[in-house]
Amino acid sequence: MLLVLACSQMPPPEAYKTIMEPVATEYEMPDFQGKYVAQQQFALGLQAEISGDLLIAEQHLDIALITLISTQHDLKATIDSTIFNEELNQIVLALQRVHEKIEDEAVEDEIGVVEVSTDLEELFESMDTHELAPLDAFFDTLNLSQFSLPVELNDRVMREVNFLSKSVRSFTEGSLSRKTEFEEMILEKLDAKGMPADLINLALVESGFKTKAYSRAKASGLWQFIVATGRRYGLKSDFWVDMRRNPELATDAALNYLQDLHNEFDDWLLAMAAYNCGEGRVRRLLKAADGEVTFWDLKLPKETMHYVPRILAATIISKYPEHFDLHPEAVEPLRFDTVTVTECVPLQNVAEAAGSTLKEITALNWELIRWCTPPNTKSYTLRIPENSRETFVTAYAKMDKTKFARWHYHRVRSGENLGLIARSYGLSVEALRQANGIRGSLIRAGQNLLIPMPSHGAAKKAVAKNAPSQTQKASSAPSHNKSGKHTVKVGDNLGKIARSYGVSIADLKKWNNLSSDNLSVSQVLLVKPNPTPTASKDVLTQTTASYKVQSGDSYYSIALKYGLSTEDLMALNNTKSSALSLGQLIKVPASQTSQSSPNADKQKSKLSQMTKYYVVKNGDNLYKIAKRNNTTVDALSKLNNISAQTPLQIGQKLVVGTQKIMPGGVYTVRKGDSLWDIARIYGISIQDLMDWNSLASATVYPGMRLKVGM
Repeated sequence: MLLVLACSQMPPPEAYKTIMEPVATEYEMPDFQGKYVAQQQFALGLQAEISGDLLIAEQHLDIALITLISTQHDLKATIDSTIFNEELNQIVLALQRVHEKIEDEAVEDEIGVVEVSTDLEELFESMDTHELAPLDAFFDTLNLSQFSLPVELNDRVMREVNFLSKSVRSFTEGSLSRKTEFEEMILEKLDAKGMPADLINLALVESGFKTKAYSRAKASGLWQFIVATGRRYGLKSDFWVDMRRNPELATDAALNYLQDLHNEFDDWLLAMAAYNCGEGRVRRLLKAADGEVTFWDLKLPKETMHYVPRILAATIISKYPEHFDLHPEAVEPLRFDTVTVTECVPLQNVAEAAGSTLKEITALNWELIRWCTPPNTKSYTLRIPENSRETFVTAYAKMDKTKFARWHYHRVRSGENLGLIARSYGLSVEALRQANGIRGSLIRAGQNLLIPMPSHGAAKKAVAKNAPSQTQKASSAPSHNKSGKHTVKVGDNLGKIARSYGVSIADLKKWNNLSSDNLSVSQVLLVKPNPTPTASKDVLTQTTASYKVQSGDSYYSIALKYGLSTEDLMALNNTKSSALSLGQLIKVPASQTSQSSPNADKQKSKLSQMTKYYVVKNGDNLYKIAKRNNTTVDALSKLNNISAQTPLQIGQKLVVGTQKIMPGGVYTVRKGDSLWDIARIYGISIQDLMDWNSLASATVYPGMRLKVGM
């Protein structure tokens, strides 16, 4: 039952008892502390919703959802069973309700641009000459050459200065404080593009330098992009992420947009006006005007008529805050390391791996709007606290990723609806809506839907739960067995079977050569790939010899010497463990030698010259990267098929040339390198690097020589 609150006071705690009663799980004891935190955050979210603080409500409800899910990593149990249904449904429905209110009401969140109302017009009209006289005298002392924008000291600018320094002085002082956090990054990007440094103050007027600012026009972030313009300039915005809230990427997009506008209008004031009201409107007014006109001659929308002078006013005030009795406090820029993950990782797990807190990880990754990294990308670059990278990499390598949620794409076909798709995967319609950010029931043919799949661990539990008993095995054909087969029963469909084994429908069709979704009772299906290792069989029937393990050896390096795959060599030695000890004797093919192996020669040839990569860091641009890697911007552009103006993203991997590898596959560690970087460059694991080089920890130092192949 959905609890709807219409009063201004919170109901007594017992009002929530019926919807929050902890239910013991069939598999493990419930996390009562986690459930208590989820209940508490849920109650705070409802209170904030009643009070009209929708963004705060969203934050509390998100934490409640994260906490509840973290108490039970089994996503299948979370969505399908009765274990968490009441708690989960209440939170999900509340979140959906709050999201709808935010979209409908478009919360202002104290952004910088004050819309021009009748009251504001009266305020400006009420500013008499006597009130503005001190400003007039101050303007007489200003040297306009200190400004990189074409500042005009006219009556309109003077009134905006008076407005910012007196009428909304608290906002202005706070904005100037927040500006110090992003100033270094923005000014560096402006300088790299040869654009006026004072354009930074456009962000002050747009958002007050609030990364989560959200306007009535549904614009978001420091530079207040609407979704359409953001996407036009590479800012992805969907159910999982809102890159408009990423200061680095949004700044790149804003500067590119402003540069395009300046290229068209050849005037920075007109470019700023077009940024606010649209280039189409400015273009039409210029076309209709007789002769040469400037911004000051155009009759633009009221908001834009205030917008440009306000940026100029903010520019003047930011140069002389003390003159206006404003005392901004410096905010230290966030310092962080970056890491790339390839799974859909809960942010709570990221925080634990980095030795941090969920609050800190969320603050560092402004653009993430859910409890995990987006599942609809192959990899995602995260920001973690500075100097925590080694800790994270070590913990991430050991993390049990089978507990993470997995996702499958379903392409909607003609005639399908949410109910039909949900049933085919054993989901509820509400779970499908929530996973895809769908408010109603409308979907279209060709649309891709995210289908939450059980974690690998959940799939194993499902198989164990559904496996036949010993009596059943004796009396009938088993439904699940070690051969990886499933016998179709009444009520089965591909979606249900796929979820039960934690695989995709596409894989089931591929492994069983199915051209349709039709199944028949008693049909036997493969639920894992049918192994046909012909090469491995050849290896296993060969005559073997003994090989004595030496320092730095691993199954990978030994297999490389004998032209085998690591899997074949481990199968030859009947082992599943990759551990080796010095002096251990293992089997190798007697008919092959490491010197004559064609595969080994091919690999050594491959290692003699490998592509050299560079991972983009905070503050990088093509010029800096080219200089650091002894190349040119033109060469980098050609190698990566980009232009010199293409915005770079933190964590992006660029080709910077080729690097010769010494015989034996040796890499010399450079400043800034980590095992994570080196492993990614050579497509090998961190554990292999540590094994080959007998490293006790993941710490490396400039000048160290590491084996990266044998």
